[in-house]
Amino acid sequence: MPFKFRPVQEKYYEQLLADYDETKNFTGLREIILKARKEGFTSLILALFCADIIFNKNPVRYLEISYKDDATKQHFRRAKNFILSCYEKNSQKWNRHLENKIFKSINEGSEFVLRQNGASFYVGTASARTGERGGTVQGVLFSESAFYPDTGIITAKEIIEGTRNMVAVGSGMIFQESTANSFNYFKRTWDLARAGQVDYHPRFFSWKEFYTSAEFEIIKQGFTDKALVNQEYPENEIEAFIFSGRTYFDSERLKLYLDNAKEPGKQGYLKREKDKIQLYYDKKGELKIWQKPQKEKSYIAGVDVAEGLGQDFSVAVVLDHLEKNIVATLKMNISPNEFGKELSKLGEVYNDAFISCEVNNHGLTTLITLKEQENYNNLYYRRTVDKATNKQQDAIGWKTTETTRPLMLDCLANYIRTGEVGIPSKDIIAELMAFVIDKNGKPGAQSGTNDDFVIALAIALYTLPFAEFMEGDTDYIKKYNRQGDMQEYGRTGY
Repeated sequence: MPFKFRPVQEKYYEQLLADYDETKNFTGLREIILKARKEGFTSLILALFCADIIFNKNPVRYLEISYKDDATKQHFRRAKNFILSCYEKNSQKWNRHLENKIFKSINEGSEFVLRQNGASFYVGTASARTGERGGTVQGVLFSESAFYPDTGIITAKEIIEGTRNMVAVGSGMIFQESTANSFNYFKRTWDLARAGQVDYHPRFFSWKEFYTSAEFEIIKQGFTDKALVNQEYPENEIEAFIFSGRTYFDSERLKLYLDNAKEPGKQGYLKREKDKIQLYYDKKGELKIWQKPQKEKSYIAGVDVAEGLGQDFSVAVVLDHLEKNIVATLKMNISPNEFGKELSKLGEVYNDAFISCEVNNHGLTTLITLKEQENYNNLYYRRTVDKATNKQQDAIGWKTTETTRPLMLDCLANYIRTGEVGIPSKDIIAELMAFVIDKNGKPGAQSGTNDDFVIALAIALYTLPFAEFMEGDTDYIKKYNRQGDMQEYGRTGY
């Protein structure tokens, strides 16, 4: 009985043929699939497993971990029926006598062993702590792994990482396939796969791969919580993970940005060599460039500084001063001091860009490095009052407070709403889409997400008018040339 591919299944199978060796049973396959609901990936993967179970002369063993009991039972029946159909096409003849002839043993709902070769298939439920560590299997499927439990007893990470080690290194097949479910272990694995930092090949399949527009409209009508539509039936991989909360920024405008987003033209890192700064191209480089610096243009960089430990990143967003298009981004997991040195190179390359760096927390270390070690003086200053003398004074760096935070976020929201800022970066758009208003009415990053790019971009746009000076402003900058002589400029209004 042939397994007839639907278009989305055929598309995926062709991808597997292109990336792995079918004649060696796809050995070494490592896949993570993000998809819309009910597109048939579980059936396809189980069919791959069952084909080897039937035709292999050796007692191969395959394993599936499902996310809930009813799915476990359903998938076991599906795999068993695949086996039965190979021996008897007429399902009316599938009876206990035939099963006894084919299977050496059956534990209904969980495991069967073939009589002819001792090959076996086992399916268990993640919530029942079925992740195994002993023995060897030729393939494992983690079905709907985004919905695996994270409890005090067992976590999704423990289930998946413990079980996948049953497949020998460089051999067998490992699949994770799921619809999205917030920002959990599956999402972290997906992001690492996208960045090339784990061995999974990431594959995304939208609802358009399987459903018509008319069918999708019917599907949407069945949701009382419309926020779940994008999670269950995503159009793109970014909105798949945005499932809860009211977005702070204009969601329709963000979708337009996403539709027009593009990969950077260049990616790499900067290195100072004598009196020059050289760009070295590297697909895994922290610097992403959409537009190279042009001599006649001026630029501004908004900066958010992190501690530089663990998964803590410092970022910079570089904008064309007049056109307000993002031309480059820098994201690094290094100390604030070292990040200051990298910012100096980035700013110098972009025509001594005006740098607006947040002074909060570790930002002061970065600013001191920029000014005192790197002699970089084209920096944002704010006007403060010395409480001892009651005199106005200059203070380096942008300070985010309860007063300034809503101002800069509203400024960014206005630029997005009117489409006056160019945002080609999918990374930035993803953060903007995950920036929500919580139940207390406060805007911030959705749990499990970051807002580093959001803050850096907001700082750049809010301080952009202050890149030129006019007496009487409550905030202003002193702009220096490379020799340190102060120059004052007129300010255009915001």
